[in-house]
Amino acid sequence: MHPIGKFCLSLERPKLLTAMKLLPIIAGFALALYLPAAAQSAETPREADRGNVQLKLGNGSVVSGNVVYVSPDGRIVELRTASGSQPVWFGDIESVRRGKEDARWRKRPDPWRFRERYDPAWKDPLRWEFGFYGDYGFGVGRNGLDRYEVGLNLRYGLNQYLFVGAGVGINSIMEVNRIANSIFASEVNTTGCAVFANLRGYFRNRGIRPFADLRIGYNLPTSTYGDNQSRRFSDEGVLLRLSAGITAIDRSDIAYSFAVGYHMHSVELTELNKDSFRRMSGSVALQFAVTFRW
Repeated sequence: MHPIGKFCLSLERPKLLTAMKLLPIIAGFALALYLPAAAQSAETPREADRGNVQLKLGNGSVVSGNVVYVSPDGRIVELRTASGSQPVWFGDIESVRRGKEDARWRKRPDPWRFRERYDPAWKDPLRWEFGFYGDYGFGVGRNGLDRYEVGLNLRYGLNQYLFVGAGVGINSIMEVNRIANSIFASEVNTTGCAVFANLRGYFRNRGIRPFADLRIGYNLPTSTYGDNQSRRFSDEGVLLRLSAGITAIDRSDIAYSFAVGYHMHSVELTELNKDSFRRMSGSVALQFAVTFRW
């Protein structure tokens, strides 16, 4: 047998065994995504303290208490003080700080931002996310290959924390000759189309929002790539990506996010004797995305 064929056989693993190894990873990651949503009904002491603020008014007085209500139009703020309930006109507020003496006074934000920061009962009403993303993966491990991808996805929020959706992207694997001990004599870059399901869990529903993200999909190749000795490489196969990152949302409900993840892509090699071998190519990916919310 050709030496390269022996090398490939030494790397071969049954597909079922590979899938069984991935199942605990996927299950654990899915549980991590679910935990933020499951915990949303349990108010923590930190969440309860969020409404404890001090308001400095235009006449120089300071009102301290817990925010219990902010009108939808943002004009009235109701505080629960030591002497009872006290309404405050939002226009009378000059600055605000958390209910600690060493906290820094901040200029009064706009009503939308005030509700998000200080109203414990505030809930993000937006449920749809549509965005564009771009990422670059650095190959790691014996079968690692560099890759990049651009695409779009659409998600729907089951609640404030857990979102499900789907997406599509155009990708390219760089220099496939680097895989399997340089089977390919020349540099070859691939082009494919990825279709995937997406599950995302946010750990906060306001401010800077950390998140965990899971993608499972399939890559459809535009062609098969070979060298002049009839060896072939195909990027058609299953995709799996686990990532974590942060997202920031401006007042126009446009979200900007950055994530770091591990990407696994099943690729196929065909040797001179027509034997085919499946490999899981891994890469560490950096991703930036812009998402529109409504």
